[in-house]
Amino acid sequence: MAQFQSDTYTVKRFLGKGSFADVYLATNRKTEREVVIKVSRSPESLPQFLREFQVLSRFNSPFIAGVHSMEPGDEQNPAVLELEFVSGRPLGELDPPAPETLERMLLQLLTAVRYLHTGSATSTAT
Repeated sequence: MAQFQSDTYTVKRFLGKGSFADVYLATNRKTEREVVIKVSRSPESLPQFLREFQVLSRFNSPFIAGVHSMEPGDEQNPAVLELEFVSGRPLGELDPPAPETLERMLLQLLTAVRYLHTGSATSTAT
């Protein structure tokens, strides 16, 4: 698989792919911030990118990764979404957590779901 090239980002590694984009861990050269970039595979995916950017831009919760910016792309360059990078291991790679840790993780997840449904981030989750 060819790796995405950009003047804005230094790509560190491929993370995965979705239905219309490839996802990479990268460093934004201007901000020196480690980020996730979602790179479109086709100009036809621009409406999905724009919609995703608009929806994610409305969120402001410590339990949901934020979106930083969107480059719409053109005939020569793909559309790119820049998202907050959340460090850690994928959940599927974690050993079964202790009950207290599992309780905290579930509370954070439920707080995020509540925020998505109500817009309220009120919680005692830590």
